[in-house]
Amino acid sequence: MERTHGSWGGKLNLFRNDLNEVSILSLVPHQRCSWHRHASKYNLFYVLEGELFIKTDKGITQLGKGEFFTTVPNEMHEFQTATLPAEVIEIMYVRYDPNDIERETLGGAVNDTQTSW
Repeated sequence: MERTHGSWGGKLNLFRNDLNEVSILSLVPHQRCSWHRHASKYNLFYVLEGELFIKTDKGITQLGKGEFFTTVPNEMHEFQTATLPAEVIEIMYVRYDPNDIERETLGGAVNDTQTSW
């Protein structure tokens, strides 16, 4: 597990692969992250403790314990804390496309005396 730190607090990375990342953010009071966006990632924030404010072009959303917010790819956003620290699960993931398949053959029954390869 990788730990990183920013002016806003610490991040403990629990899982990461090419498509997903799951982290716990330990956020200190009166801090914010940079105003940014992700080209292909959704960014879900789930509050475990404290309060979190998410700012987007559409406005500011206040989150409390048990609440979540998701940003979409290319949406400018930042998070901010107020007077209390916050513990937040952050999940980043890419868009799932159920049509992401390229077939060269069709599936079907296999004859017991032969295989398809």
